[in-house]
Amino acid sequence: MSQPTNPSHELNMLVTIYVQGLPVAMCVAERASREALRICLSAWTLYPHAIDEVELTRETAEGLERHRLPVRVDRVVDNRAQAVFQDASPRALQALDALLEERAMGTRAAAPQADTA
Repeated sequence: MSQPTNPSHELNMLVTIYVQGLPVAMCVAERASREALRICLSAWTLYPHAIDEVELTRETAEGLERHRLPVRVDRVVDNRAQAVFQDASPRALQALDALLEERAMGTRAAAPQADTA
């Protein structure tokens, strides 16, 4: 069985949701890949299909980096939405890749500790 080219990773981080350039809600991004983000919508997200940008914040040695990625919501089920990235800048995609790699490494490092309990 072949693996997907861009597997999704557990993320569980706050993201800012934008509609027409305005921040409308803070939500939790549960899973992410290079193509899409699964978001647990907050009560403030009244029109999930109107979401057009998601802002990720990443802590680096130089401080906080904020990256807004254009998205299109293609599926909403209950309070979960799948947002597919649309024409994101190379810098934002680089930050997303780094964030996913950091989370993947953190998950791998935590796994052996869980087995020792």
